[in-house]
Amino acid sequence: MNPDHISNDTTHYNQGVPVMISKSDNEFYHCARLYHLEKKGVCLETPFAPSPGSDVTIRMNECQPACSGCGDCGNFRGKVEWCREHLDGYTFNYRVGVQISGAIDA
Repeated sequence: MNPDHISNDTTHYNQGVPVMISKSDNEFYHCARLYHLEKKGVCLETPFAPSPGSDVTIRMNECQPACSGCGDCGNFRGKVEWCREHLDGYTFNYRVGVQISGAIDA
């Protein structure tokens, strides 16, 4: 997933969708905001900087306002492809691209 390219298959959320993210080896979840959703990956803003190549778990099944019953919402594992500092005065200081590796049970 290229952070500088938005394909026609991308869903973009201007306000961001609340999701939860955790390092896969850590059960503590952090609040995050999802901004781009593609078939193979997502772009989110997080309060921490996961290292590229690290595994993460993302919980999207609580995205009530943005969920249209499309079946794209759920819990999944992924691998961090890139991470960039994004200082804009808000809580979420990093933009992170995650390639989805598979769905997991809720």
